Amino acid sequence: MLFFTDVLLISVSILLVFILLRYYTRQKSYKKFIAQNEGKKFFCYNDRLVTKVFIETHVLPILPKEVEVVWVESRKPISLNYKRANISTMLYEINSLKGSFPFLVTIENGTIDYISLQQQTYKAIQDPGKTQWLLDVILGIFDDSDKS
Repeated sequence: MLFFTDVLLISVSILLVFILLRYYTRQKSYKKFIAQNEGKKFFCYNDRLVTKVFIETHVLPILPKEVEVVWVESRKPISLNYKRANISTMLYEINSLKGSFPFLVTIENGTIDYISLQQQTYKAIQDPGKTQWLLDVILGIFDDSDKS
């Protein structure tokens, strides 16, 4: 019995060290990601069918080329240019705050700034006459962030 307890205690200790090491490694990688991407802009949307089709048809074609597009499929972010863990951490930070997809995200002064476009997107989906209004809102937000 004593042997089993010792083995269990050692195993739990090793597992705890491994978990802490992985956490600190991810945090370090994320901080590096934030620093390296100062001034970057992201447009993040998810796989909810109603918004996905609308966004891919109307929004993505008008986004400025410097905007990075991140699509979240089954809660997993898909980005061609960044590590999934860093994008996941960024989206987790945003999602723990207020709002829902789609998001406009900028990295400024080492912090993540975001705006949820959920309400505006659904208004444009329900009233196709508001599609241009939504596009103007998106481009306006990105133009404003350039002036900061």
